[in-house]
Amino acid sequence: IGIKADLNQFLEAAKEHNADAIGMSGLLVKSTAVMKDNLEEMQRLGIKIPVMLGGAALTKNFVDDYCRPIYDGAIFYCRDAFDGVVSMQRIEKGGELDTKLAADLIEKIDTSDRVEKEEAVIPPYEEISMPKREFIVPPYWNKVAKTGDELDKELIFSWINHRVLFRQRWGYKRGKQTPEAFMKYEKDVVEPLYYSLKDELISKNIFEPIAIYEYYPCIS
Repeated sequence: IGIKADLNQFLEAAKEHNADAIGMSGLLVKSTAVMKDNLEEMQRLGIKIPVMLGGAALTKNFVDDYCRPIYDGAIFYCRDAFDGVVSMQRIEKGGELDTKLAADLIEKIDTSDRVEKEEAVIPPYEEISMPKREFIVPPYWNKVAKTGDELDKELIFSWINHRVLFRQRWGYKRGKQTPEAFMKYEKDVVEPLYYSLKDELISKNIFEPIAIYEYYPCIS
């Protein structure tokens, strides 16, 4: 239940449905303060029903330092829905409840064999020898457009992906043909059609590409 719900609603619903536990979830930081207040009030009322706490604003340290000390009932810190499922399974089994979940196990991982990182020593700025850099100045800064004979049309056609053009743009599909038969069809039929079309576009100046480029100053 979100913290906007009044504690009395928690308790009334728990009593009405004979709930095994109460779950409180908080998205905002202020939610944690409301959780703590609710636990204090439940403790004052003598209620010891198991409580599951979770939400983006909650941390395990807050639960351990501020929630567990003020409430005698079992408290589960649930980082995610999986922790919530494990908590409910333990509550349903009954008996003495083990409230340690994944977060507790992670804390116990022995990291003593990890290699310690050496502390980097950074000398004063005036002692640092800065490398000499050559600043490249372009021949011009204005925008340039190239067309017609200024462009190598054969080079432009060499950049075309034949597989994408033939199969996705022109729509040639393998269908029920075997891969080998389809590749032969592409080589014997589609490719000659492509090169014929390319030659016609270039020779008749039907294809008029344009390239526009410009140099920009930058800091790196």
